[in-house]
Amino acid sequence: MKEIQKKRFGKKGLEPFVADILLIIIGISIGGLLLSFSTGFTGEHLEQTSSLLNCTVAELSVTDVYLVGNKASVIVRNPGRSSVVISSAKLYHKSGPEGIVTTAFPLVVPISSLRSVEFVGAPICGNFDNVQIFTSCPGLSVRYSGSPKCS
Repeated sequence: MKEIQKKRFGKKGLEPFVADILLIIIGISIGGLLLSFSTGFTGEHLEQTSSLLNCTVAELSVTDVYLVGNKASVIVRNPGRSSVVISSAKLYHKSGPEGIVTTAFPLVVPISSLRSVEFVGAPICGNFDNVQIFTSCPGLSVRYSGSPKCS
C-alpha cells in the first residue's frame, strides 16, 4: 500500500500548480468575455433608455404657419426640458396634393428654440387644412389646424 501511495503522491507539485494556473487563465478569459458582452449589451440599452427618458420631458408646438405664394413656413417651438428631433412633416390642403417638404431631416430643435420647416406646393390661404410634425420620440407629434398667416 505504501508503494502505491508513493507512486501516486510521490511526485512534486508541478502538475497541480499548472492545473491551478490553467483554471485561473480560463476563469479570467470567461470573465473577460462576459464583461465585454454585458458592457455592449447594457451600453445599447442605456442609450435607448436615456433617449426615452429625454422623450418624457420633450415638448413641441407649432407657433405660426406662414403661406407666401406657393411656399409655406411652419415655425415650431420647443418649450420642453430636452432637445427634440423632428423626423418628418406633412402639409395638407383641403383639396389636392400635400405640400412637399424642403427642410432636411432630422432637424434638431434645442430647448427653448424655434426652427422653421419649409414646404413648396403650399395651398392658397383659404385651402390650408393642417400641418403635422413628427418626432423621433414615440407618441410625440404635433398637428396644427389653425389659421395660417397669408401674404
